[in-house]
Amino acid sequence: MHAATILTALADLAPAGAERILDVAGTGRPLVWLPEPHRGPRGARLDRLAALDALHRDERILRLGLAFLVGTADLDGARRRVRLPLLAQPVRLQRGRRDYRVVPAGDLELTPLIEDRELAARLEAAPGLAGPGWLTAPGTTAWITAAAEAAGVKVTTVRPRPPRGNDDDVIGVAAAALFVTRDVFAGRLRDTLLSWASRPGLADSALSRLYLGTDGDADPIADGGPSDEGEVLSPLPLNEAQRDVIRRTRTAPVVVISGAPGNGKSHALVAAALDTVARGGSVLVATQSTHAAEVLGELLRRHPGPPPVLFGDAERRGTIATELAGGVAVGVDDAQLRHDTSAVSAARDRADGVRAGIAAALEQERLAATLPDWQPLLPARSHDAPAVFEPDTDLDAIHAALHAASRSGDGWWSRWRRSRAAHRLHRLTGAGPAVPVSQLRAAVDAAHAVRAAARLSANGGTDLAAAWRVLAEADVALAQAVGTALRNQTASARRWTADARRAASGLGTALRAGRNRRRELLATLDAEALVRALPLWVGTVADVEDLLPPAAGMFDLVVLDEAAHIDQLRAAPVLARARRALVAGDPRQLRFVSFVADADVTATLHRHGLDRYADRLDVRRASAFDVAAGAAPVTWLGEHHRCAPHLIGFSARRFYDDRLELVTRHPGNERADAIDVVPVAGAAVVDGVNQAEVATVLDLVATLAARPRRAASR
Repeated sequence: MHAATILTALADLAPAGAERILDVAGTGRPLVWLPEPHRGPRGARLDRLAALDALHRDERILRLGLAFLVGTADLDGARRRVRLPLLAQPVRLQRGRRDYRVVPAGDLELTPLIEDRELAARLEAAPGLAGPGWLTAPGTTAWITAAAEAAGVKVTTVRPRPPRGNDDDVIGVAAAALFVTRDVFAGRLRDTLLSWASRPGLADSALSRLYLGTDGDADPIADGGPSDEGEVLSPLPLNEAQRDVIRRTRTAPVVVISGAPGNGKSHALVAAALDTVARGGSVLVATQSTHAAEVLGELLRRHPGPPPVLFGDAERRGTIATELAGGVAVGVDDAQLRHDTSAVSAARDRADGVRAGIAAALEQERLAATLPDWQPLLPARSHDAPAVFEPDTDLDAIHAALHAASRSGDGWWSRWRRSRAAHRLHRLTGAGPAVPVSQLRAAVDAAHAVRAAARLSANGGTDLAAAWRVLAEADVALAQAVGTALRNQTASARRWTADARRAASGLGTALRAGRNRRRELLATLDAEALVRALPLWVGTVADVEDLLPPAAGMFDLVVLDEAAHIDQLRAAPVLARARRALVAGDPRQLRFVSFVADADVTATLHRHGLDRYADRLDVRRASAFDVAAGAAPVTWLGEHHRCAPHLIGFSARRFYDDRLELVTRHPGNERADAIDVVPVAGAAVVDGVNQAEVATVLDLVATLAARPRRAASR
């Protein structure tokens, strides 16, 4: 079985209805005409659209339509009502004193009814398309007529304002309107999956490893980076579980992590991405929501390291294009890179030294604390091994002799070595030949306790306050050194070759083109050179296809955040772009919603010979996280770093079986009450709605919103 078959089956399960939607308005879908394209007066209808946009912010369901077809026509064998924009763009509504400003939030798209890609590209390339004054420009009427004909609809005339009712014929309307669309990716998702099914290189992709098996390790990154697989140096502070995730990500084809909100999943993902880049690799981080991408971007900004390419909406895409158009300075030279390596080594040695000193001091405290247990036994231990308790005895040499005398092995050579070591041990400790090794070991432990107690008494105890401050400073200095070295490495002349500069410039050109032309330009880019120059990308699953060349295995690592929210159809093209995958999610949070019927899933899998893959291709129930969890072990991150104990404690007991370790607990918040219970009188469920509870919640939200910011955030 091949990954191409998986993609073809997923394409058959993708929604395709958006290709033939002829009426964007209807019940529950208002169409609001605007006096000008980028501004509208405040009123009940626009207020409702603004509320819908805020409620579904990550879905970007609000559209600005330009150049409409309005009327009725015989299409698809029936008389159909037509209210269709030839151009549409995701937008936001920014509220002002008297009106709303319409702000772009995505690409300007030509109607999918125009199936001829070359013709679509020419229409998108029209001068001034959708710009200021375009609707009233002299050539707009001809453009609307040509676009309508290309969409299979003939218009009788083009008017500047919408008609009061539906004409018997279809007319063009050179005006703007706002509307809502629910299935925002429908038509192009199927085309995307089918396009990927025919691309080479899928066998060595993360997609193939997730669905078809992960036996063996993926090839580790070979070009640069430290050779010690156990050492983890990161600009971010990490616990041991997060460090283990990074170690596994270096070689394992699929790594899966899970944990409650606030348990460090984002930290682990960002640290693993930076580690891959530091070792010469490239990373694509994809999230379900724009908010999650912003969180990861902010995390990267707070810590030293390479600047990521952030994408997720039209504004960011425009920023990327502008920055790339400005060119890149001369890359960092090898001398600076060698200096950075030396700085990291020096900072690491200092931090390790301070940490070792603290560990030694704490070990002395631990040993001294055992002295009361040894006190009754000291006369016997002193009699067994008198030399052990002498002040100038070398206890380290005795430890070495103990280790040698306790070695395993039944051969004559092993027995001879143990015998010689035992003779030496007895000589060093002053013990008689009949004293067993176990008693000598006890004598050495007692001597350590005696020495530790004496040393602490002489020094007045242990004061580590200064040492902890120095360690914190050393850790910050090490993180800064690692981040600076990583930033300079990604900007080095070795990465920014002539091919890399051309690829980056070509990407800037592609991002300024329309959707159809952009896809053509992206397909011609040198993907390898592009990610060598720009190795770290962070954005949303929905925008990957419009930003990156369609090359299988383009990245060394793909990171899927919020994977329990991502359905397989949208995750597949992202997984195909990398060789290894790091997948994070929490299946206990809200999951994605799918409307694919079970019968369609069963029939599609049978048609493609994928019946035995039904467990992972159940696209109605199995998220991208579920598929990954079936392909690799799941690492649980249990330390919670965000909420007060009372607040997270409820979730820990109710949803996570008390598996959370609360790092946030301290005397100041131990008894803090963070949850208020509000009883609702007269609550009853009618038609699936508890109206009394809804009203109470709305009142509470309004009350909190009216409070000063500081009080509301408590």
